[in-house]
Amino acid sequence: MTTTYTAARAKRLILDGKLAANAKVEGDLDLSGTSITALPEGLTVGGGLYLSGTSITVPTNWIGKPGEATRHRAIAIDPEYTLMQSDIGKYSAGCRGPWTKKQALDHWGRSGRTDARAKAFVAAIEAHHIAEAV
Repeated sequence: MTTTYTAARAKRLILDGKLAANAKVEGDLDLSGTSITALPEGLTVGGGLYLSGTSITVPTNWIGKPGEATRHRAIAIDPEYTLMQSDIGKYSAGCRGPWTKKQALDHWGRSGRTDARAKAFVAAIEAHHIAEAV
């Protein structure tokens, strides 16, 4: 049985280590700046999932969004953005994407990008790439 929680209630339960597997969360789940280190298995989030400033180990468990056939996981986190990978091999961070591996590498790996975020995102894409669905 799946239980649906408000974002505020889910956040409290996650911080206490008590959110059940396969839980659904309404709206945006902002966990930025918290002490969490992992996401519950099978989590479904109705809106955005904010993880900057956490100690989350990447890649995270796959999470779903209501009405979407694909699942997503965080593969890199910087102070402002989380790089998400879909289970069909697409990438997005903030308002960028969804992009193929080539598009994502063209953006974050382009000549002249030497910032820490770009380097971390390129490394994460290279390390965690899965084949794109055809």
